[in-house]
Amino acid sequence: MSGTLLRALIALYPRAWRQRYEDEFTDMVTALYGDDPTRRGRLRLAADILAGAFDAHRHAVRGRFAADPALRRGVVDGLLISVVTTTVLVLSNVVFPAGPAESDGDPEYLAQIFAGYVLLALLLVAIGVRARRRSDHPWAGARGGAAAGCVMAIAVLIASLVIDNAFLSIVSQQHDKRVAFEASGWTSMRAYLNVRTAMGAFVVIPSALLIGGLLGAIGGAIGGAVRAKAGGAH
Repeated sequence: MSGTLLRALIALYPRAWRQRYEDEFTDMVTALYGDDPTRRGRLRLAADILAGAFDAHRHAVRGRFAADPALRRGVVDGLLISVVTTTVLVLSNVVFPAGPAESDGDPEYLAQIFAGYVLLALLLVAIGVRARRRSDHPWAGARGGAAAGCVMAIAVLIASLVIDNAFLSIVSQQHDKRVAFEASGWTSMRAYLNVRTAMGAFVVIPSALLIGGLLGAIGGAIGGAVRAKAGGAH
């Protein structure tokens, strides 16, 4: 294996791993496989190095997660909220679906949607407060809020895919989805809904990270002020 390719593969490993093991790993690979003339051997070695890089990143992420109480708090709280939000999605789309003439743009539904967003915003601020109380880092609230927002976004996307596919006969009767599908030019509603949800992930997840981080930062500032006040009282 050429030195250029080996360096490119090693560059895929986490920075901390490379700082500690890169020279030793390079010498070992060169000594063991440097004279391997077969293409199959080079491909097998490259695959092993790639698998090692993935494993190193997995352990690095696990280590950061275990060492960051704010991140753990955000993920756990995000999962708890996701249970509620996915339950609401099932109830509103499957168990008690809106009538074929009812739209999300109707005043009563707009009020409910707005109230839901306000509640989620308050919960993300509260998560930021809780995350900051568990960590001395000034950005703990932002990390906790971003983690919770990301978890909730992924949960909603997965729930939407499951609902749209498992209960297509019910979902396809919804006014807004039916109108959007008819205007899209697609011939399969299932494909249309799946692609729309998948494409939406590129907007929803980054937005959830950003908004969750901002609201968590607000909560973190509140939590930090409470900690400082409590510390001053002692």
